[in-house]
Amino acid sequence: MKRRRVLKSLTQAGMALSWPRCALPQQGTAQLPIPEWKLGERARFLPLTRLDGTQIDWTSYRLKVLILVFWASWCPFCARQNPLLDRLYRSQRDRGLAMVTISIDKTPELARQYVAKHAYEFEVGFATAPWQAVFRQRKGLPQLFVFDRAGVLRQIEVREMLDDDVEELSRYL
Repeated sequence: MKRRRVLKSLTQAGMALSWPRCALPQQGTAQLPIPEWKLGERARFLPLTRLDGTQIDWTSYRLKVLILVFWASWCPFCARQNPLLDRLYRSQRDRGLAMVTISIDKTPELARQYVAKHAYEFEVGFATAPWQAVFRQRKGLPQLFVFDRAGVLRQIEVREMLDDDVEELSRYL
């Protein structure tokens, strides 16, 4: 709670951290605080490991529109939505669209097999316990979050998005 007050006072004083903020482990801390993403607010991102074992560098998305999606290989709604998202990503990445998806599968191997089978090009991370806690803040799957170029959360969708819905996401570019 004290940390929130300090960050809030820094933000009000114009000393906010640049987008996107990424929580980094501090010495002696066992667990990072779980971010609560709210519409109209800047986001804080937890460390995330890609399926290939490398770390996502959240600062590489600075000045890009970021779509973040929670999904699972066993989810029929995700199976219909992911190809639409991949198509959007392929067609709009040159305009500044970034997409990071987070698998909530039981093992990274299940997610790797699924992504390889479908040849998706968007980035894929695996949900660790802190990311699972972010996912559990809302009920439903898939979950999609749109962050503008300043790192402000602009849209939350907790449902399957159809073709027209996905294409409409390009309005943020």
